[in-house]
Amino acid sequence: MRFELAGPRHDPQLRALLREHAMPGWVELALEREPDFFAGAAAMGGASQTIVALEDDTVVGMGCRSVREVYLNGRAASLGYLSGLRLQRRFRGGAALARGYRFLKQLHEDGRAAAYLSTIIEGNQEVIALLTGGRAGLPRYHDLGRYVTFAVALGAWAPGRLPCPDVIVSRAALAELDAVVVFLNEHGPRRQFFPVVRREDFNSPAWQGIEPRDALIARRADGRIEGVAACWDQSAYKQTRVVRYRRSLAAIRPLLNAALGVSGLPRLPDEGTLLPAWSLSLVCIRDDNPGTLAALLNHVHAERRGRCGWLTIGLHERDPLCRALGRWTSLRYASRLYAVYWDDGRSVVDGLAPERVPFLEVATL
Repeated sequence: MRFELAGPRHDPQLRALLREHAMPGWVELALEREPDFFAGAAAMGGASQTIVALEDDTVVGMGCRSVREVYLNGRAASLGYLSGLRLQRRFRGGAALARGYRFLKQLHEDGRAAAYLSTIIEGNQEVIALLTGGRAGLPRYHDLGRYVTFAVALGAWAPGRLPCPDVIVSRAALAELDAVVVFLNEHGPRRQFFPVVRREDFNSPAWQGIEPRDALIARRADGRIEGVAACWDQSAYKQTRVVRYRRSLAAIRPLLNAALGVSGLPRLPDEGTLLPAWSLSLVCIRDDNPGTLAALLNHVHAERRGRCGWLTIGLHERDPLCRALGRWTSLRYASRLYAVYWDDGRSVVDGLAPERVPFLEVATL
C-alpha cells in the first residue's frame, strides 16, 4: 500500500468510496460529493489536501486535511481540520492507519497549522478506539465535548419557540454586506474556532453557494444588528443520501410517514434517496439570545414553507443557543469534537481558554 495526494484521476474512486461508507446510526447516511469530489473538498477550508491509500491503482482509503483561519482565544490564527477518513474494513486492523498518519505528519511539517480539529460520530466506537487509543504513530486526540447536529424539520407546522418580539429578520442587501462582516468579526470571536470572515469570502471556492443575499440579518427597530446567519445550499456539490434505516425504524416507517404527512412535516425518505437539506451557517447571536436565533429559524421556516426538507445546524453541547432548538421537531446526530495534535501543537491545545464555547461550521464537515 502506498499513500499520495489525490488528484483528478482519483476523482471517480473517491466519490465511490464516499458512497460505499455510510455514517452509522438509526439512519445510515452517506455523505457524497457529486459530480466532482474536489468541488466539495474546497468547502472544507482555504487550503485543502486529500490523502489517498492505494493498493496498486485502487483507492482503498482516504483522509482530508484542511487549514482555515479562525479565532483562537479571540485572536486570528490558522487551524487545521481532519475529516473524511474512510478505509476499507480489511485494512483497519493492520498497519495501514499508522502509515497513513505518518504521511499526514509529513504534510503537517509544512507549518500551516500547529493543531487540528476533528469529529467522530459518537456511536462509532470502533473508530473512536482506533484513533484515540494512543496507538504508536498517531497524534493525540483531546476530547473537547459533544457536538450536536440538529436537522430541523421544515414543514407546515408553525415553529415551536417564540422569537424576540422586537426583532425583524430580512435578507442582507449587497450594501449591508460590510455591516454583516463587521458584526461577525466583532461577536464571533467569543466562540472558540469561529471563522475569520471577509467580504470576499462570499461565494468564494471555500464558500461556494453563499451569495451576500443568503445572509440573514436580525435587527431591532433602531437598526442595531442582533444576529446573523446564512442559509447555505450545497446540493450542487455535496449531498446526503439515506442508505438504510435500522430494522426497528424501517418497520414502523410507513406508519410514521403517514403521521408526518398529516402534520405537514417531511417524511422519512426512501432508502437510497437524497435528503433535501440546507445548512444554517455562520450563526452569530449578540449576547447568545436564543430568541434571536428563534427569529432567524422562523424566517427560514416561513421562506421555505411548503418545500418540505431539513435545515441542519451544528452546536456544541455547551452552547446556550441549544435552547432555541428545544421545541423544534428535529433529528439529532451527536459527535465527539477533538483537538488533534503532535508534540509541536501541545501548547496550542493546552492554551485553549476553557470558558470559550467551541464553534464548528456544520456545512464544512
